Amino acid sequence: MKKLIFPIVCCFISMTVSAQLVKQQAETQKKQSELDWFNCSFDQDSVYGAEVNKAYDYLNANKKKAKKRPVVALIGTGMDVEHEDLKQAIWVNPKEKLNQKDDDKNGWIDDINGWNFIGGKDGQVMESLTREGEREFFRLKDKYADYIFDGKKY
Repeated sequence: MKKLIFPIVCCFISMTVSAQLVKQQAETQKKQSELDWFNCSFDQDSVYGAEVNKAYDYLNANKKKAKKRPVVALIGTGMDVEHEDLKQAIWVNPKEKLNQKDDDKNGWIDDINGWNFIGGKDGQVMESLTREGEREFFRLKDKYADYIFDGKKY
């Protein structure tokens, strides 16, 4: 009987320790999903998010090597193309040089990293954008000028 008690106690202790480890892992995973709520998907995590984790799982399951790296446009301002983390990922036009000439003959001067189309071919960029209502006003002001006049000539 004494020989049987020691193995039973050892099994009980090991099961208790294992259960505690599993409980800690579950709590850690829960906390991580709470932190990454924006990456979750509703059908997997019951949290509305961008389903990034689901996309990674899909891509890893269907590994296909792309022939070329995709070119992705970034619409925005203030991006530092010389930043050490971005420099290797920024597209560079191999046919263009910074020399105030259209080397690749596409109509755009010095379009090394693409072109900002909120500007002109001379390289001048708009400082600010107008709202759609303002654009419509200036487009239609002459057509309806006889109907409403507030004393100002636009």
